[in-house]
Amino acid sequence: MNIVFNNVNADGTPVANPDANLVADENTAKAILESTFFNNITLTFNVGLGFNPLNGNNVGGAGSGGPNTFEFVTYGNLRNALLAKGQPNFFTAANLPAGNNAPITPGQPGTISNFWVSSSQAKALGLPPPGARGSTASSASAPLSPLAPIG
Repeated sequence: MNIVFNNVNADGTPVANPDANLVADENTAKAILESTFFNNITLTFNVGLGFNPLNGNNVGGAGSGGPNTFEFVTYGNLRNALLAKGQPNFFTAANLPAGNNAPITPGQPGTISNFWVSSSQAKALGLPPPGARGSTASSASAPLSPLAPIG
């Protein structure tokens, strides 16, 4: 896994000289994530200091974050992606029934056929949306320690 942090201004342009404490927190988060997850993917996070890069809103307190987008996925496509790229021996044909619908409660009537997954989850499963996978914002008065993964 490769993690990329883009420190951006409210208009989305790169920050020329990002806050050193924020960069240190980003590097800590990057090391934790890259030593924990081994998928051959790159996750890109847009980071705003004092505002949320998704909407430009000011952020106070500990900050905010979230996925860049949510992707609509049919059960059949999600099942195939989980079997191909999900955790080995966790997602299996035995616990992911074939077909276009999954039971809501095994043995009971009712099925579900469509799901929303975050843009980061979609990319990890080989269903890549364009652009950044998420955003995070820190209050200018509160450090980001530790920076939590989003999306």
